[in-house]
Amino acid sequence: PMKNIDLVRGHMPEGTVLEPFDRKILKGFYSDIVGLVTEGNTLPPQFIFGIAKTLVGLRCAGKTRLEGCDKQPRYYYMMIGATGAGKGESWRRTRSVLTMNDSHLGFDQIMRVFNSADSGAGLKEAFFDKNGQGTGIPVALYIDEIVDLGSKTRNDRNPEILSTMLELANGTSISRIKTSTTWTCN
Repeated sequence: PMKNIDLVRGHMPEGTVLEPFDRKILKGFYSDIVGLVTEGNTLPPQFIFGIAKTLVGLRCAGKTRLEGCDKQPRYYYMMIGATGAGKGESWRRTRSVLTMNDSHLGFDQIMRVFNSADSGAGLKEAFFDKNGQGTGIPVALYIDEIVDLGSKTRNDRNPEILSTMLELANGTSISRIKTSTTWTCN
């Protein structure tokens, strides 16, 4: 079998078999989450592990600081698998476990989670409240199928959505300018 890191260095030769996910790397809290979400089903544990690390890391953004470091984390996680591999269900179940089935424990006050974005402008507005004030709350965007996002970036649709995603990836300040107002969030 080919080690996963070899895929980063080049293309995957036809017929390559990846090593199975090594569950020994799961420890403590993450082991518990993966166990809860995968119990009694065939969801890939590596998907749950990656989702949990991303959402917990996002939860710490702006709150956890390292001495001498003024940088804020930006997390990206991509699940790669054929349609039906369990990416979407892994996302739904992991989010449900981490939010305690969307109970009213103030999850919306610490993180905003969206399951799609239709435009760059809409994505920018996710960082603001209805009055145009920056919320200061981290935002997670889940895109179920990358083909859907690619379709939205066509010239006759909303090509700026990709530009907005790249803008967000490279900075921690965003502005949304409308005809009568300008909103800026840091």
